[in-house]
Amino acid sequence: MTAGAPAAPVARAAERVARLTGTLSIGVAMLGLAALSALFGAAIVMRLAGVAAPGVDDIASILLAAVFAFAMAGAEGRGEHLVVDILVRRLRGRASRLWGGGVRAVTLGCVVYLASGLWSMWVSVMATNQMMLGALAIPRALPVGLILAGVAAFALVLAARLVESLAGRPPEPQEPGHVA
Repeated sequence: MTAGAPAAPVARAAERVARLTGTLSIGVAMLGLAALSALFGAAIVMRLAGVAAPGVDDIASILLAAVFAFAMAGAEGRGEHLVVDILVRRLRGRASRLWGGGVRAVTLGCVVYLASGLWSMWVSVMATNQMMLGALAIPRALPVGLILAGVAAFALVLAARLVESLAGRPPEPQEPGHVA
C-alpha cells in the first residue's frame, strides 16, 4: 500500500462532488440563459409593437448575474475552466500539487468572502422585506438569493477541487494544443 492510497477515496469523493455540482450548475445556467434569451426576444417584439416592457432590465440583470455565477461553478466542476498554468506546468509531483492547492485556496478564500457578504445582504433583505427599485415589485431577496446560490455552488466546487488536489489526485491531463 502506498502512502497516497488512503487519500484516494477522499480524492474520488471530492471529484464526484465537484462534477455533480458542476453538472447541476451548468443546467441552472443553461435554463437561466434560455430565460434571458426569451426575455430579450419578448422585449424586442414588445418594443417594436409599441408596448412598454417594464422591469425587463431589472429581471435581465438578475438573470445575467446568476447565470454567470452558476456558469463559473459549472466550468470549474466539469474541468472545463481556463487554466493559466505557466509556472505549475514546470513543477512536478508534490510541488505542482501544493502550488495548485495554494492557488485554489486563495481563490476559495475570495469566493467565500464574497459569499459571506452576499449571505449578510440576503439575511438583511429577508429581515426587512426590501423591494428592488424599479418598475416591478421584486423582493430584493430573490436576486440576492439567486446570485448567492451560484456563488455558493462555485465555492463548493472550489472546496471539492482543493480537497481533491491536497488528497494527492494528479492534475488533469492537458489536451494536445492546450494553451497555458
